[in-house]
Amino acid sequence: MNGGDFHVDEKTNRLASELTADLQFRTVRLGDLVVEDFIYGESYTRSPGVPFDEVAGPLDRVSEEKGIPLQDVRADLEDFTLLAPVAQRYGIPALILGEARVPVLPGHGILRSILEAVRRTRGRTDSPWLWIEAARSYLQDAFAGENAPQEVQTLNLEEAQTAFFRGLSSYIAVRIAGVPWLQGQMPSKSGGQSNGQWWKAETQRSGLSLYYAGTHAVRHPPNYLGGVTTPLPVFLPLGTLHLGADAGRRGRVLWDSSVVTVPSHTPIFRTKKF
Repeated sequence: MNGGDFHVDEKTNRLASELTADLQFRTVRLGDLVVEDFIYGESYTRSPGVPFDEVAGPLDRVSEEKGIPLQDVRADLEDFTLLAPVAQRYGIPALILGEARVPVLPGHGILRSILEAVRRTRGRTDSPWLWIEAARSYLQDAFAGENAPQEVQTLNLEEAQTAFFRGLSSYIAVRIAGVPWLQGQMPSKSGGQSNGQWWKAETQRSGLSLYYAGTHAVRHPPNYLGGVTTPLPVFLPLGTLHLGADAGRRGRVLWDSSVVTVPSHTPIFRTKKF
C-alpha cells in the first residue's frame, strides 16, 4: 500500500514518544481542572481552573520550533482531555480495527456546543457533573444500535489513554518526519504539500465517499475526504491513518483496519474492505 524512501528515524520516534508521554501526564493531572476552566472561566472561585494551553504547551512548542502544523492534533487532544472525566466514570467507545482499539471522539465542534450549554449553568456547583452526564448522553445516542460505526468496545479511562497516546505517538512522529521529507521532493513526484499529500484511492465498489481517521482517534461523524469512487484523488494529512467509506448498511462508514502512512513515495491506497 505504501512504501518507497520515506522513513521515520529513531531520533524523531524518541521525540514523539517523549512528547506524547508528557501530554498524557498533563492530561491525567489537569483534565478535571481544564473542564472546570471551560465551564467557569474567571468566575470559578472554589478552586482555580487550568487553561487547556497548559496541557497543550509541549505540543505548541514543538509545532513552533520545528515549523510543523499540528492544529489537528491539538483539536483531538482538547476533545480527548474534555472526555477524560466521562471516561473515568462511564468509559468511552473505541473502534476495533484489527488488533487496535481506536478511541472515538465526537465530530469537530460538538463537545464545544455541549460545553456552551453547560456553561450557562455555571452558577451551579454541579455543572461539572452536568457536563459528564450531557457528554455521556451524546455518546450513548451516537453509538446506539445501527448508529454504531462498525464494531465498538467501551474502554475505561486507563485503556483509552493508552490507546489514544500510543496511536498519537506514531501519528506525530510521521508528521514531524514527513514535513521535511515532502519539502525535499519534487512536487511532480510526491504530489505533496507541507501539511499533506495527494493520493489515489482505489476501492472495490464505485459511488463511495471516503473518510479518514488518525491511529489515535476516530471522529464521529468522521472526517470527510471526498467522493465519488473509484478511483478517487484524495488529499491526506501527514500521519498514520485509517481510511473508511460509506459502504455499510444505510451509508454507515466501514473502516479498513490497515494503517496508511502519509507521506509515501507511492501514494496509492487499495482496499478489499469496500
